[in-house]
Amino acid sequence: MAAKSRSFIPPFVLLFIFISTCRTTSSHGDLENAGVCPIKWIAKANLPLPHRNGKAVSSGEKIYFMGGYCPATEEEYESSNYEYDPQKDSWTAKAKIPVGRSNFALASLGHKIFVIGGDPFLPNNDLYLTDENRWECLAPLSIPRQQIDCGIIGSKVYVVGGKTRGPSAPITPTVEIYDIAQNSWALGHPLPEARHGVQVAVVEGKIYAIGGAHDQRKGGTISSAFERYDPEANTWESLPDLPFPILVPGIAVVGENVIVLGGSTLENGSFTASEKVCFYNVRRKQWGMASSLPKRIMFAAAAVIDDRIYVIGGCDKEFRAYDSVYEGIFVLPH
Repeated sequence: MAAKSRSFIPPFVLLFIFISTCRTTSSHGDLENAGVCPIKWIAKANLPLPHRNGKAVSSGEKIYFMGGYCPATEEEYESSNYEYDPQKDSWTAKAKIPVGRSNFALASLGHKIFVIGGDPFLPNNDLYLTDENRWECLAPLSIPRQQIDCGIIGSKVYVVGGKTRGPSAPITPTVEIYDIAQNSWALGHPLPEARHGVQVAVVEGKIYAIGGAHDQRKGGTISSAFERYDPEANTWESLPDLPFPILVPGIAVVGENVIVLGGSTLENGSFTASEKVCFYNVRRKQWGMASSLPKRIMFAAAAVIDDRIYVIGGCDKEFRAYDSVYEGIFVLPH
């Protein structure tokens, strides 16, 4: 498939970031009037095919984008695995996931990438070895589920929330912890409230749970909840809510900042794709706003290399999949 045409951006264009225009605020009411951290978004080489609901992670100096939905193939759940080289600005197809999936959890540790659970209520826990381009099957989740995310601290993978198998696909607050060395699972303290589509960030040895959606008993509403998990104490702490409710945004961590990119949100009472970018500074314990994405994007993947954020694929509010890839630099506010 030929790449989509893009506006030409000369290679000498630099990503000038004026730190003086950027500040954070702890008051959500002040966010609209606060300074916005500028991010210059640049279009990069498109994905080989349009995808939504895939996940991406960096390993070494490469980015790996996996799974999701692709309207151009006959797979119900994608088993695709693409490697992106930022230096060459090019994509390469790699060994496919043993079991295709969407709405799964993805995390990396060195040359190891863990692909866990996902649609349709999979228990599978598969390991991709990037330096060998091959897969191994690991101990499965004890509770098969989808619409999950995860993060790695030390030698453990923390899988948060999701939907479980059943007639009404009940939403769970479950936290399962995978011990990489022991190839075994244990339960952690559950989320304060059950949500699916919660996204996860790891900063300074803590897990941050971001947004998601409630079950139908709470109207299926999108959440603005933001919580932190301390693995040593095995406890959750509620933090200042997101500036707006969000479901399955792209998540990036740059320094001490958790960056929330696009996602599905509510505007004027209707579900829609968001172009907004906000960030939480864990030291200041404050939310701030950053430059919007080039377009409204939900169910996109995000990854970071050398403080460069990559937003990959996703779709519009009508679920039309994108093959677009954008790179941006977020400069830490002082």
